[in-house]
Amino acid sequence: MELSISEFAHRYGVEMTAVETYATNGLIGHMTAESQSVVLDDNDRFWVNTIDSFLETGTPIQELKTVLNRCHP
Repeated sequence: MELSISEFAHRYGVEMTAVETYATNGLIGHMTAESQSVVLDDNDRFWVNTIDSFLETGTPIQELKTVLNRCHP
């Protein structure tokens, strides 16, 4: 099931600004050709939890881009 950023944030109880930041930085979600907007799915919930864990330890988002691209191309 594809979700918009706001739908994803509401469904999973995640701050919308966090979801927007992660999506803008290419850490979660994907662009649709039809609407040219970011969509997310249930699998992105795992990645949000992973990103949150890294951020809690002080890992910068720029570094996360490198790490997550290796795990989640």
